[in-house]
Amino acid sequence: MIYSNLYQKKPIQIPTLLSIAIVGVVVFLLSAFFFTTSLTPSRASKKTAKRVEVANLSSNQVSLFWQTEQKEGGWVIYGENKKKLNTIAIDERDFQEVKEKRFSHYAILKNLRENTIYYFQFVSENHIIGDAKGEPFRFTTLSKTTQISNLKPAYGKVLNKIGNPQENAIVLLSIRNSSLLTALSKSSGEWLIPLNYILDKNTKKLKVLSKDEPVTIEIFSDDNDISRIQASLSNISPLPESVIIGKNYNFLKKDDVLPATTKRQDRVEILSPKENAVIPGRNPLFRGTGIPNSEVVITVADSKRSESTKTKVDRDGVWKLNFPEIFKPGSHTVTLKAVGGDGKEQIITKRFSIAKSGEQVMGEATGSATPTLTATPSPTTPTPPVTGFSINYMMFASAILMAFGLGMLFLF
Repeated sequence: MIYSNLYQKKPIQIPTLLSIAIVGVVVFLLSAFFFTTSLTPSRASKKTAKRVEVANLSSNQVSLFWQTEQKEGGWVIYGENKKKLNTIAIDERDFQEVKEKRFSHYAILKNLRENTIYYFQFVSENHIIGDAKGEPFRFTTLSKTTQISNLKPAYGKVLNKIGNPQENAIVLLSIRNSSLLTALSKSSGEWLIPLNYILDKNTKKLKVLSKDEPVTIEIFSDDNDISRIQASLSNISPLPESVIIGKNYNFLKKDDVLPATTKRQDRVEILSPKENAVIPGRNPLFRGTGIPNSEVVITVADSKRSESTKTKVDRDGVWKLNFPEIFKPGSHTVTLKAVGGDGKEQIITKRFSIAKSGEQVMGEATGSATPTLTATPSPTTPTPPVTGFSINYMMFASAILMAFGLGMLFLF
């Protein structure tokens, strides 16, 4: 044996070259398997949203509402450069690893710069959704302002079809020529939308409203059940009664003024709350009819106590009363005593319930004086990559490929 042969380089043999080639092919094929899924959604899709709304616009935050034709998961990509939408906002009801499929979607873009144009698109089933031309949508944040109105917040309660609280329903509130406002319902079914920063849609300035201003409220569930409510500014704090999702309501009807053909003795009535209504507040508004300019006695009672007070019927035959006593949640009755057109005393009683969380919970939710807050706190979960494909999976796959390649080399 010649020891010098131990120090001489051996020529590369065919099996070694073959093993390198095989490893290269395998790595290429496995890489294609792991990474052919693009990290950005497909831009070839012609998909469009059924409806898109920008709401709760402020100097540093905005809420986005959009609907899809089918139940789909979805989130938002946005930025100041329309060619580089690299910031992500997930649906407020989702978590990083769990994205529910829904018809109606709701996201909040936070920490925005004031007086700045932002562009955004929606991501749904790995497709980008833009406007009719496929371009990003856009909005401009407001300049900072200290002007606010002193309007009470709008609030109410939404129930599902079997009478249980409807959680995470999307509530949209619109007033003619004003910017849209929105919120999510809580686990109790209650929702709240501050009204102290209603903007004119064209001038973006604070809008002065009358108490008779018509208001439209739309409520959407995950299952695409929709309720539409017509009301005035004077009767949405709270709504006169709880809303059952899927049913429509009109509180603009002049049912508190009976037609002239109605007999005088039939005018004594309790119009609100309705029989067995559930009221989302502990200081409800009572409303009814009576003989013009007469006095009526209203008594509210529960199983332990009762409180009575008098109020005057106006010249149109209508009486309204915000009862001075705050009542506890539970079952109550309201009794009206009044003299009818025939000169006889009439007594009318109706049952109603006050929701368990009541107005106190609502009041605690009003912390800020801007409509950019919703009744449900925003989750602070980390944002996911656009396709849901995590960088951790890429690192794991790369490690597997390297280990496989080294193993193949040793085998040959």
